[in-house]
Amino acid sequence: MHAFLSCRGGAALVLCSLIASPGAAADPSTGAQAWTANCAKCHRDPARIASAIPVPNDTAGAARLDRFLADHHARDASTRAAIISWLQDQASQ
Repeated sequence: MHAFLSCRGGAALVLCSLIASPGAAADPSTGAQAWTANCAKCHRDPARIASAIPVPNDTAGAARLDRFLADHHARDASTRAAIISWLQDQASQ
């Protein structure tokens, strides 16, 4: 149980650090590639899931989306962070 909590805590820490410092987040092309590789097969249009995309400063919303993605085809923390960052960018356009 302790190892599980440590792993989840580490992933949350990585996610929060990426959200807190947008300059450190993955560039949009990385997020777009991660979306294409992990999500686009079933979710072709990110606008259709817009209600699930947290606004850029919503760390709680980003953490919820990160937890969901961890169990939904995006196991790697950096991939999830890139997808979340890219989705937030897409939603703000």
